[in-house]
Amino acid sequence: MTTGKLYIVAIPIGNREDISERALNILKSVDVIITEEASAVKGLFAIHKFRKEFFILNEHNEEKDAGFVTEFLLKGENCALISDCGTPAFADPGRVLLRHCFSRKITVVPVPGPSALMTLLSVSPIDIRKFMFAGFLGKTKPERISELKKLKNLRVPVVLMDTPYRLTDLLEDISAVFAEKRLLFLYKATMEEEQILFDTSQNIYKYCRDNELKGEFMILLES
Repeated sequence: MTTGKLYIVAIPIGNREDISERALNILKSVDVIITEEASAVKGLFAIHKFRKEFFILNEHNEEKDAGFVTEFLLKGENCALISDCGTPAFADPGRVLLRHCFSRKITVVPVPGPSALMTLLSVSPIDIRKFMFAGFLGKTKPERISELKKLKNLRVPVVLMDTPYRLTDLLEDISAVFAEKRLLFLYKATMEEEQILFDTSQNIYKYCRDNELKGEFMILLES
């Protein structure tokens, strides 16, 4: 029996018009959509007027259910993996499922598109020929301060992200460790409320604190 294919499909990070024609055609043609959140796939259904069977796979059940999803593929069903937004498996679930697929010789097909990381880098005035993606830091202030001090010694630009409710906490810690270093701040990328700031870490922290910003964001720290 021929196995199905797993399509890794990027969906918009904010602006719904950013989905590619190829991505939409694949989502409509596969047998099952594997999604991190029900709201993501239901939003696509509502906007683009189609329906498809879907299965939830996120950080809570991926270890347990990735094998179950693999069975869909081994039976010959084509599946599409999406995250809640952007490109799957970047800072979202998907790696366990991908390990299953590669170990079982299941074809994996990337369908590139919107990416928060590439959106940030595309507007960078900082030299990014070399950089480090550090992702999410620790949840507590001592953890973040310790990690930031280590990152400061790397002498390359560093990309950071976190949840919206820790936006000002992270920026406060960055301003304490990186002082007058500049950073690129991308807030609510591709949305109407999008803001792109390039200034010292202290100034951006004060701006976000004073304006009570709370939303999806990414940061590029100057080396």
